Amino acid sequence: MGFSASLGGPLLNLLLGMGGPFLLSLARNGWAPLKVGLTPAAAALSASVGIALAVHVVMFSLSRFRAGRAQGLILVSVYAASMGAVVAAELGMLPFLPGARKY
Repeated sequence: MGFSASLGGPLLNLLLGMGGPFLLSLARNGWAPLKVGLTPAAAALSASVGIALAVHVVMFSLSRFRAGRAQGLILVSVYAASMGAVVAAELGMLPFLPGARKY
């Protein structure tokens, strides 16, 4: 029961939270495809989520699924680095991201 709640709750939240507004937008535009832009901040956030997930998988697998102090410090540093990347992307300091401003 707990397993299904841990998967079902977020899935329902995602389906209703994202599906509803997109369905309304599609209906308003005559079911034409929606154009969704990728900003530099969104690209940096997507990359940081992927990196954080990879770090989690590797660290938990190597530590036999036990979290220690070093693991927490590494994950906090990954979070700080990803927030720094998002700020840098918003300021236009990362020109290799899609949609970045060229100076």
